[in-house]
Amino acid sequence: MHPNTTTPGITTAGIAPVDRFDHWVGEIGRTMSVAVDARAATPDRFQGRVAGNSVGDIHFCWVSADPMQVRRTRRLTARVEEDYYKFGLQISGTGLVEQDGQRCRIGPRDLVICDTSRPYSFTYDCRYQTMLALVPQALIPFGPDVLRSVAARRIAGGDGTAAIVASFLQSLTGHLGSVGDPALPRVMEGAVSLFTGLLAERVADGRPEWSEQAMMLRIRDHIDRHLAEPDLTPDAIAAAFGISRRYLFKLFAGQETTVAGCIRAQRLARCARDLADPSMRERSVGRVAMRWGLADTGHFARLFKTAYGRTPRDFRKQALDTEHYR
Repeated sequence: MHPNTTTPGITTAGIAPVDRFDHWVGEIGRTMSVAVDARAATPDRFQGRVAGNSVGDIHFCWVSADPMQVRRTRRLTARVEEDYYKFGLQISGTGLVEQDGQRCRIGPRDLVICDTSRPYSFTYDCRYQTMLALVPQALIPFGPDVLRSVAARRIAGGDGTAAIVASFLQSLTGHLGSVGDPALPRVMEGAVSLFTGLLAERVADGRPEWSEQAMMLRIRDHIDRHLAEPDLTPDAIAAAFGISRRYLFKLFAGQETTVAGCIRAQRLARCARDLADPSMRERSVGRVAMRWGLADTGHFARLFKTAYGRTPRDFRKQALDTEHYR
């Protein structure tokens, strides 16, 4: 995982008009970690600002600029670069997004998704502001072929998971550099969970044959977000999704674990992360376990040793000693 790195705010102010747009294009390509071709409606009068931050492996970028077009061409996709899913939240202004023969017009609080491994374009016909997130495809459990049906499709950010994602991206505006290193894993996990949940909904809507896989992703996301609740049980999960307990077990029948096993493994993984965290060394093993819904300390210790081969205390000691000598 990469550290939290911030790109200083970049602006065209103070740049000679003849060099202004070229300077801005070069900087925005570096900030977004993806090469693009850009053209401005009035390059000699162009004004723009951009700020970026990498939270772990996810790149966030806030852009405010005059009318322009940004293209990811076939030539650029052939470069050796990491492939991302690009999530865009339109903050102001309007734009036309195109990919794979699909196109949509987006306005304020609309979301859109593109795949940087294939050509796409964003065309803005007026001054605009947008918030972008580039998530490595390896972090999302959907392949590019599955997501072709949702690329360049307008997603209204007014309700459901889309509203949560839109609010999350909006909240980052002006705060791109404020995430401290100790919080990086949690922030990145939360962001990936939100983006995965949004994609799961869109895939289920557009590809009915994927509805069971999408439901599984949403259930796993629900488990991940509610691990701290002691009453997180199969019955509670079934009730949250309006499905029967029997259907829930049927969904997990093709997995490598049961519902209870999934909850247990996730809780133990969170406990292991906290035990290895130097900033939490003063928190007792019992409090760490309770934090993740495991109230019986003795039972937790047995489960943990079975999963990790060491008692929680031995695991913590070795992890912190290793960190100390790095």
